[in-house]
Amino acid sequence: MPVRLATHDDLQGIVDMAAVFLARTRYGQFVQPSPDDLRITYTRILEYGRIWVAEIDGVVCGFLAAAIQPVWFSPGTRVALETAWWMDEAHRGRPEGVRLLLEFERWAKAEGTQAICMSDIVLEGESAAERILARLGYQVTERTFVKGL
Repeated sequence: MPVRLATHDDLQGIVDMAAVFLARTRYGQFVQPSPDDLRITYTRILEYGRIWVAEIDGVVCGFLAAAIQPVWFSPGTRVALETAWWMDEAHRGRPEGVRLLLEFERWAKAEGTQAICMSDIVLEGESAAERILARLGYQVTERTFVKGL
């Protein structure tokens, strides 16, 4: 099965992919979490939210981590919030990346959330996720700007 719920046995692979992901983004210019920080983060998400992994030929090569939380300006409104969505570069363009998102959407709907919030990372001036998200009906609502201090 190429996409499945993550287990604690998947944590090291998720931590390794998260480190690559963060190093490639502008966050990596001013935030360098330790492997222990990442392990704690993804353990908490595994316990309080969901993480799905994409497995190809027995190797975990992508993941989507998410949780349900209230909207900060409307505490009675619950949204499913993606915290990380990553596919190793060698496996991008395959259907498993979108399957991760579709599993997330099914879970969010089953949990009765009012909306799903996704973000996309700009790498080298491009957002590969933007085209996928637009094709699936997502609309740009907010952008994040970062400035290191």
